[in-house]
Amino acid sequence: MKQVKNSDDARTAYKKCQTNIAEYIRRIQQKLAEDSRQENINWAHVGSLGHVEELLQQIDEFLG
Repeated sequence: MKQVKNSDDARTAYKKCQTNIAEYIRRIQQKLAEDSRQENINWAHVGSLGHVEELLQQIDEFLG
């Protein structure tokens, strides 16, 4: 991930953050695809994804 530095101007720092977020989203999508191939899904998996869903909802609401 690109590091935001104090010497960056606001636009540069913003773009670095956008790039980092896009990378997190890509990694999450990859992990979801890998996890969906599991054969032994149980309620612990459901609970974990439910928590992820809640966190993503908070992010969505925060971003407006």
